[in-house]
Amino acid sequence: MSRDVGLVRVIPAVVAPQREGFELELARLPAKSGERFLLRARGGEAFLDLKAQQGEFLFSYGDAAIRRPRSRRGALFVDALAEWLGLGLSGTSAKEDGRRRLKCSWGRLGRGADHSGVEWETFKMFFRLGDRSAELFLRLTPSRSRGQFLEKWSQYRRPLVEIFERVLSADPPRRVRKRRLEPPAATGRVLSVNGGMEVSIPAGMRLEEVERHWRMTDAENEFLIELSCLALPELKAGAPSVPERLSLLISSSEHANAASPVATFERDGAQFAWSEYAWSSKDTERPEAAPRPARGRWLICANEWFQGLVTGCWWESDVQRATAAWNEVVDSIRLSGRIRNPEEPMVRG
Repeated sequence: MSRDVGLVRVIPAVVAPQREGFELELARLPAKSGERFLLRARGGEAFLDLKAQQGEFLFSYGDAAIRRPRSRRGALFVDALAEWLGLGLSGTSAKEDGRRRLKCSWGRLGRGADHSGVEWETFKMFFRLGDRSAELFLRLTPSRSRGQFLEKWSQYRRPLVEIFERVLSADPPRRVRKRRLEPPAATGRVLSVNGGMEVSIPAGMRLEEVERHWRMTDAENEFLIELSCLALPELKAGAPSVPERLSLLISSSEHANAASPVATFERDGAQFAWSEYAWSSKDTERPEAAPRPARGRWLICANEWFQGLVTGCWWESDVQRATAAWNEVVDSIRLSGRIRNPEEPMVRG
């Protein structure tokens, strides 16, 4: 979300509970029909063809193709994709089912703006290779200057990475595994977020860096707290206050109608504003289960130099231990008055 206020653009940090997509750098290539792209992500590359529309049934649809580059950057693309999905690759797969032809297609879902006001054209992508199948959302800006993959379902993570590994890498396929997270943190550990915000890591919480922000989860992965921080420009007169910035964030959320009134407090020259909401959520780890009660929180804190965003979500059944961890994190927040030395370790203790 970004809003212009006078000459100042106030940009809060990562908006939650919506999760970031897998950001793609796009290079549009010549194509006789349809569209062709070179996708780049964290040093990796892949070619994507969205072939001409074949027909329409509810949505327009057509064939697609994923191809590896001549360099070894295809494997790096798979590594980046796997990391985004919380997976890693190592060794060699114990089961090699041969290099079968990938069947890939697209369906155009429509066009619309996300919670940040960015206009996207969204496609559902279908992949099948041998006995593996997976689906993924692809969204592209109308100018085709930016693209993202968005997760369709957590059960597609492993087959999706296995398919991309077999298509984009010329080497024998590696084994897909869950990526190792940092082990449960010991009491007293301190995390520096973008050099501008320091917080304590509650005992037993795992820590993971994800696309420009940090994520803490409990050992069972039942609740999470996410943090991000940005350096503020010099704010002009009339710029929104911290509570107003949070209200703008809430108004763009699907949970706006369930949000509690914004509460505020001040500490060490920084202003804090937070709100809570309740909703009924599906469990992505148990897709067959009925929705159950869940809670979420937003908090924005800022001084003259930095702004931090803390978000959390958890099941109603975990509210006691989740709010204890939340309170420990919030109570420990300290915002810097200057940008720290970039060589200073991000986590210490």
